[in-house]
Amino acid sequence: MPKNTFYNLPENKRNKVIKAAMEEFLRAKNGDILIKNIVINAGIPRGSFYQYFESKEELVDFLMEQHIKETEEMFCNKIDEVNGDLLKAFECLFKDIVSGENKYEMDTQLKIMEHIKKFQQRYDLEKESCMIPQKKRMNDLKLLKHIDKKKLKIDTPEELENIFYIIMSITIKNIADFQRKSSKEDAIKAYERDLNYLRYGIMR
Repeated sequence: MPKNTFYNLPENKRNKVIKAAMEEFLRAKNGDILIKNIVINAGIPRGSFYQYFESKEELVDFLMEQHIKETEEMFCNKIDEVNGDLLKAFECLFKDIVSGENKYEMDTQLKIMEHIKKFQQRYDLEKESCMIPQKKRMNDLKLLKHIDKKKLKIDTPEELENIFYIIMSITIKNIADFQRKSSKEDAIKAYERDLNYLRYGIMR
């Protein structure tokens, strides 16, 4: 969590820090975030960064939590719109992403999904090794309330975590494929095909 000094900043200055941090998060490869870029773009002294955050890792965790809070309600509403159909909700989300004109937003969605996927892998490893696992990002119980469980073989938050991990992997792959070469129409067809492997299985 950020320090109190960050929350005590005027809102416009706090937003400038968040904007500069997100831009650097999107620019960085393999998590190589440079604090100097953040402080320059935010217009703050370098020493101020450590008055706001303990580390770069804490900053990234904060950015992810902010984004997830903003999108979680939207995704629950999307599930409600399609009568609790989780896969259909992901299809709608994918169509929104590839249909958007804003490349910045697409890059944001892709990198955040990749980060959440890596976090889930780390969380699973910590559980298996009997370490105290880090705090979850996804509110499983909240999502379960919106999903029509009769349409899926999902009864517990743990099962939901597993299916989300699978769908997120498929979604990340298809967004990356779309960015590289495919048209919007081909990308949507390919994504629907991959989700249909989950719907109907691959065995004849």
